[in-house]
Amino acid sequence: MYCLNCKEFMNDELDHCPKCNHKLVKLRNDPTANNTFYTISIKKPQLKYALIGFLFPWLGILLYLTIRDQDPNNGRMILKGGLGYVYLMLIFFALYLRTLF
Repeated sequence: MYCLNCKEFMNDELDHCPKCNHKLVKLRNDPTANNTFYTISIKKPQLKYALIGFLFPWLGILLYLTIRDQDPNNGRMILKGGLGYVYLMLIFFALYLRTLF
């Protein structure tokens, strides 16, 4: 079977695409053609999750751990927001160290 989102070939037993991690839902099984048709339920990631991860990194980690299985797209948005916070703090720390020397 192929993922309709990224066109990756995968086993029929999987419920998520291994490449793009989109959830696959079985529509119908055609025994005469040996094809199984799937559709992908795509939820757009929301920016509010990235803001939560950026503004409250520890809360973002806990929220990511609770929703990563039910909603992988928004879970990744939380992670991206938290990583953005970490990168920003590293840049500020590097600039601060530069002023000391």
